[in-house]
Amino acid sequence: FTTNPSSVVEVILTANDLNVIKRSSICNSNDTCFLSLLPYAVFDMSLNPVVPISNNSAKMVAFFYPDVSPPMLTTFVQINLNNGTLVLQFSETINVNSFNFSSITFFSFFRNPVANFTLSGGSSSSDNG
Repeated sequence: FTTNPSSVVEVILTANDLNVIKRSSICNSNDTCFLSLLPYAVFDMSLNPVVPISNNSAKMVAFFYPDVSPPMLTTFVQINLNNGTLVLQFSETINVNSFNFSSITFFSFFRNPVANFTLSGGSSSSDNG
């Protein structure tokens, strides 16, 4: 237990928590972003617990910064030519319904000449996220 006194705390969200928030209807604008606190969420320097804030009295965010960072493809996880599936991993949650499958092009860089193929369409069995 370290004592680092401050009346302002910056919490760094985990990637998982951030992605859950982004794919929900929570905190997508100033008027949809509220916070409640349980009685033992934090203590003062004398170990007094914070006064709880119920869901009915939740505090609205003072400054809201919307997500403006674009998702990046981080991993081309797999292609299964037996069942016809492709698995891609992105840096953040994505809107699967917005996916333009014909924007995917496969390349074979180690052939001369280089071969490529662009998908003509597709669908997804995944939920948003």
